[in-house]
Amino acid sequence: MGGIVGNLSLVIDGEATDRGALQALITQFNNLPGSGRFLYTQGYSGNLTITDNVRSRIVTTGNYNKYFKNPRFLRDFRALSQAQGQLAIIFNPNNRDTKPKINILVHEIGHFKWPNLGPETSHDPRFYALLNNALMRLGLKVNSRQDLEGTDVSRVNLPLSAQNDPLGFSFVGSMPVR
Repeated sequence: MGGIVGNLSLVIDGEATDRGALQALITQFNNLPGSGRFLYTQGYSGNLTITDNVRSRIVTTGNYNKYFKNPRFLRDFRALSQAQGQLAIIFNPNNRDTKPKINILVHEIGHFKWPNLGPETSHDPRFYALLNNALMRLGLKVNSRQDLEGTDVSRVNLPLSAQNDPLGFSFVGSMPVR
């Protein structure tokens, strides 16, 4: 995957339960200034399927067994990015959280742009710093409690390229130092 540099295209899963809401979310994202730049990635190219159906065929058996058989996870998750098998973002159709879905979508796309900074249990402060910069550049309101899990990103060191172009910054493997 290291040699792939390209753009992701957001598409709706044919088995999604609320296709209208997902289409509205994709349209909202695509209308943000710089959204196309944010979909530029290293390591991935092609369709990124959006769904709200945890039983969809696009959800890998491994992810289904690991996450969606767990009632607590199923109740509490906002969304899950799937990088193995078909690239996907799986939204919780019953999420009662007040965090805007557009911010959740940007967060999940961030997992493809900045791998290894946001594992399942906790996120590296650099992930939140990159997310903060991307949300602001996209013109979205940042709620530090909801979007950054309360992480103070003011002192997080990021490569100059990430500071200069937060929407285009992407890497494969380890985060570059400069």
